[in-house]
Amino acid sequence: MEPFTFSDGSYVPAGNVVCVPQQALMRDARYYRDPAEFDGFRFVVQEDGKLKSAPKLTDMIPSFPFWGASKKACPGRFYVSGALRQILAHFLTAYDFRLADADAPRTFVWTTAVVPRYSVALLLRERIR
Repeated sequence: MEPFTFSDGSYVPAGNVVCVPQQALMRDARYYRDPAEFDGFRFVVQEDGKLKSAPKLTDMIPSFPFWGASKKACPGRFYVSGALRQILAHFLTAYDFRLADADAPRTFVWTTAVVPRYSVALLLRERIR
């Protein structure tokens, strides 16, 4: 690796990690109301009593830069988005699930990412149809 200087003069020494501050963005009150609280409808905007879709998972916006940006955006984001929806729909309709240990730590922070712990066990039970 080599050191790098941006056009605005910002300097990154060789060996430093440069990444998107995911946790900071997802908990930023400028983008999300009550960002530290769980809200299952966080990405659905309510206007005049009507629910309206918020930006799509695949959109590239400054407040959700996880697919990259501009010409460097992930070309597979549309496929991944569709596959994740199908998997989630299948799990939600076909299984009951719960955490094996509800009190176990579920995540850890690495650089700026909140990462699920491999040790967290999820119990699944197929629903009787």
